[in-house]
Amino acid sequence: MRLKKFGKGAGIAALVSATFLGLLLKPSYDRISPYLRADIQSEYSRVATPGKPKSGLRGLLVRTGENVKTARDFLLFARNDNDGLPEYDIEIDKQTNTSQVYLEGELVREFLVGTGRVLRDNKTRFGEYVTPRGKYMVINKKTKVNPNFYGKGMIQLSGPWAPHIAIHGTSDMSKIGAYRSNGCVNVTNQDLEWLLENIGIGSRVYVK
Repeated sequence: MRLKKFGKGAGIAALVSATFLGLLLKPSYDRISPYLRADIQSEYSRVATPGKPKSGLRGLLVRTGENVKTARDFLLFARNDNDGLPEYDIEIDKQTNTSQVYLEGELVREFLVGTGRVLRDNKTRFGEYVTPRGKYMVINKKTKVNPNFYGKGMIQLSGPWAPHIAIHGTSDMSKIGAYRSNGCVNVTNQDLEWLLENIGIGSRVYVK
């Protein structure tokens, strides 16, 4: 019982801390808040995964750790914001598994991607291999990753189902242009390196 109370208290503390920091870092908070709200909405609207516990924060499926991750995503964005790189608009079309990258409305790059094994608009629970439609914002870029899973790096996003949905590289070319991922967007290592080098934190990603 004590552990349960501590877990709820930790979740509340994380949300209060995020709110306080949001006031201190208001410009960053204003920019990312729509994506954080979409993340929270996806948590509260999901259904139970078979074989997994159905209880959670306030009797729902949302766990304390997910509130902490939402606060962490905001802090990552606030820390990395204004990195000096331009902000791009990245469109990902699941119907064709293609991506177009725009800078100030001008198409600058086009490439193939891989998406979730299940071609459906939205993800409803953990364990579904769906790349959900929605609007995302780039909050962090990582190169120190497990190359067996993420190729040469990862672009972390805020938005629906964050942080469980990301853009990352792969050395398995059979995943490119195909529906073979667990839900993330796969790109070639070459395209991933270009994205890491060029797109700024705050770039927008549209999965359609």
